[in-house]
Amino acid sequence: MLDFDLASLYGVKTGTLNRAVRRNQIRLPADLMFQLTENEAESLRCQIGISKIEIMRTFVKIREMLLSNQNLARRLSDLEKKYDSQFKAVFDAIRQLMESPDIPRRRIGIINED
Repeated sequence: MLDFDLASLYGVKTGTLNRAVRRNQIRLPADLMFQLTENEAESLRCQIGISKIEIMRTFVKIREMLLSNQNLARRLSDLEKKYDSQFKAVFDAIRQLMESPDIPRRRIGIINED
């Protein structure tokens, strides 16, 4: 994802995004920020269609993983209905393991100055 893609995602101008990154370099993960050389940028321009295809494949895989978890929850619910209450503790434990922990998250992003 390039700077103009990220700026579009946040609804800000590319220059505004780049200024915010420069001001907050300490707070941002260094391994996710890098600048392409001219040769890398030119190569990327030639392959941009291929890159976008790969991004879409990644999103499809993520969606499949989420659906798989929903299917697992549905199947667990079906099993729970089928068997006695003697297995209730087991089903409750499995459900707890499937739930994501409630961790408070800090808001991140860029405030649109427009």
